[in-house]
Amino acid sequence: MLWCPVCKKFSLVRKHRTVLERLQYACINECAECETRLVATHCSRHPAFSLVARCPQCGTKELRLRKSLDFYDPLYRNPISLVQQYLGGSVMYCVDCRLQFYDLRPRRNIRKTG
Repeated sequence: MLWCPVCKKFSLVRKHRTVLERLQYACINECAECETRLVATHCSRHPAFSLVARCPQCGTKELRLRKSLDFYDPLYRNPISLVQQYLGGSVMYCVDCRLQFYDLRPRRNIRKTG
């Protein structure tokens, strides 16, 4: 159960979305007490709608660039990833789930400390 940020009660329930709302929002929650609607966009929940490269399996932004494919780690075989391969996308490697994929988007800038 989620709590409402307006009335501070645990009364948020998930609402059905129309066809247009499904394209725009990932989910809609509404408070039963004050009828405040909270929406979650696809960018916050799905890695395909991000402006920076994210792992398609786990969604992390901790990625490394590879010069070529490593045949021991699995390759993400999705039509969108294969199109990005032919358009000149870089080979990305997820540190967490060891997945390789092609992506045209830039990686997130990671600051090294120390």
